[in-house]
Amino acid sequence: MGVEKFAKEDGRVDSMQLKSRHQSISLAMALALMAILGLACDTVIEYRPRDWSKVDERKFGKTIGLIDITITEVGGMIAHKSLLPEIAINNRGDQPAVIDRAILKANGSEYMAVPFGENAWVTVPPGEMRRINVDWELGKPLGDALKDPVEINLTIKVGNRLTEVTIPMAKA
Repeated sequence: MGVEKFAKEDGRVDSMQLKSRHQSISLAMALALMAILGLACDTVIEYRPRDWSKVDERKFGKTIGLIDITITEVGGMIAHKSLLPEIAINNRGDQPAVIDRAILKANGSEYMAVPFGENAWVTVPPGEMRRINVDWELGKPLGDALKDPVEINLTIKVGNRLTEVTIPMAKA
């Protein structure tokens, strides 16, 4: 559509009508773009440890004996089928520490974690800290899997002793 439609009798363009038409088209395009982007975005679901100290914006920590544990929020886009939180272990003891098991309990199901990108869990030597990415493959979307009650059960082996850490989770 050209500017001819907005021409006055003397041949000049009515800039107010042209500007109004331009704004209407811009608004329609913006609304269409927002609708398309809204459909393309999944909702996010997040859980965080209940009764743990907030360490950072999305990290929470607790001390169990001589082990300091920090965990990120657990969650993601509701259509994703896996979780990949980070667990940091600071070993203040004199024996090596290693995650023996990490189990996610949610919506009546249990999911066993595997170490991300590794064949075995990372050993944390005495006096050191390691960040460990934990991979839970759920086999169904987070929106279906992550429903209350949600809990993480960590078993950490320190020397020859196993320590069970239960982490009840609350929706963020």
